[in-house]
Amino acid sequence: MPESPIARFGLALVGLLLLVLSFFVGIVFLAVGAGLAVLGGVALSVRRWWLRRKGEPRHDDEDLVEVEYRVVDRRRDP
Repeated sequence: MPESPIARFGLALVGLLLLVLSFFVGIVFLAVGAGLAVLGGVALSVRRWWLRRKGEPRHDDEDLVEVEYRVVDRRRDP
């Protein structure tokens, strides 16, 4: 660390400017990410609306599995 008060002030000023610059760069990246998320949500909503408008069947039950089963009573007689 320099002993000169002017050099210390200059280093403090450079450090403060770097801190402010990194803050604004972070805000820009956050805004870009949020904007991309909003655009993706709008695109997916428009796609869903377009597919429903065309009359294609909905696939809400894709993960539904139909099975057959038989109940076995295992009670023993005394």
